[in-house]
Amino acid sequence: MKDAAATFLTDSPAPPRMGEQLSEDGQWMWNGSDWVPAEQAATPEPAAPVATEEVAPGIVVTPDIQMDAAPPVPAAAAPMETQSRDPRYMHNELEVKQRIRSLFKFGQQYEIYAPGQEEAVGYAHRGFNLAFMKVDCVVYTDHTCSEELLRARQTNGFDGWGNFEIIDSKTGEHIATYKRHFWASNLQRKWTVSKPDGTPWFLIQEDSMGKSIIRRIGGGLFAPLLIFLRTNMNFRSLDGTVDFGSFNRKLSLRDRYQLQRATPELDGRLLWITGPLLDNCGGR
Repeated sequence: MKDAAATFLTDSPAPPRMGEQLSEDGQWMWNGSDWVPAEQAATPEPAAPVATEEVAPGIVVTPDIQMDAAPPVPAAAAPMETQSRDPRYMHNELEVKQRIRSLFKFGQQYEIYAPGQEEAVGYAHRGFNLAFMKVDCVVYTDHTCSEELLRARQTNGFDGWGNFEIIDSKTGEHIATYKRHFWASNLQRKWTVSKPDGTPWFLIQEDSMGKSIIRRIGGGLFAPLLIFLRTNMNFRSLDGTVDFGSFNRKLSLRDRYQLQRATPELDGRLLWITGPLLDNCGGR
């Protein structure tokens, strides 16, 4: 009797799962669209392999592994869906230095430096412009301007309400669009970064309202404090609750900025273009 019971338990198909119906003879099972052999239906499907992605020779990243040691950031603060695999854009920190200072902010030039490198890794330039004129801000590999990397293509003629499409000159990809908010910037500098289809993505905004007001109305009264209240801006989620990068002015006679990202999901190409673009177009 025991042997018969054991044989029955071994040979019998597994009980039907929720949503499945067993035929009267026990040989077939309805899976919702077809009758399939009961043994086949009872066999669990093998788990799909974990997708991996090779970001550089010898470096493979799975979905639950960060690209580097940057601190974890909430999902809402990781705005970029795609990013370049060009190694020059993989730095989490850059420094942008102004080469020539102009009273009217025309024809300005900038050098871009990566951590630990004495030679500039990039060169940015924006030519002279007047109202109603569209002038792009362009990033090159060096001062010869022989190889163009990125372009902030101006789509209107007013920097106060500036619209710039950020283009990867190598691939032609439209990465994002920067829009400056003129009236809001009178109190607190603010840019909206949108997806190529126009959907708002995230903000680049001055660090705090209080500091920004002092910077603007400080004058002689707060002049000593202005040394310690240099213009700092943050990459910020649309709701203004999460900062995932920074754009900070350094103490220097010429404009000099340090840009950092706290998450590798923020496209490194935006670090390259943000310093020259916001300094040249955001101060007018």
